[in-house]
Amino acid sequence: MRSPEARAGLPPSPPLPGALQTWLLWRWPFSFLSALRRRYGTRFAIHALARPPLVFLSGLSEAKEVFAASPELLRPGEGGAAIMPIVGERSFMLADEDVHWRGRTMFSPTFSQRAIDEHAE
Repeated sequence: MRSPEARAGLPPSPPLPGALQTWLLWRWPFSFLSALRRRYGTRFAIHALARPPLVFLSGLSEAKEVFAASPELLRPGEGGAAIMPIVGERSFMLADEDVHWRGRTMFSPTFSQRAIDEHAE
């Protein structure tokens, strides 16, 4: 039998209640996210309270896909409420179409191979 996440097209997530996932993310964000990456790989979801599922992508190819995707395809403004507390209410990540596209192109150099290699060192 497939998990609810697989049926919904979401990556795997920990089999913990939403309240506990929320608390772990709030209390130990880096440790919790690192543990999930070790367990599930570069794609996983968190089911925090009062939010839609939060999907985390940490692979370089995945980041490139997101940054290259059409704004019409991603429609980031629709899911913005989930990340607003993290990025702020005026972030380009919450905008749609041209405003979002301009913001993404400003951050593209951050994900160049050279920048990633320097960060890894």
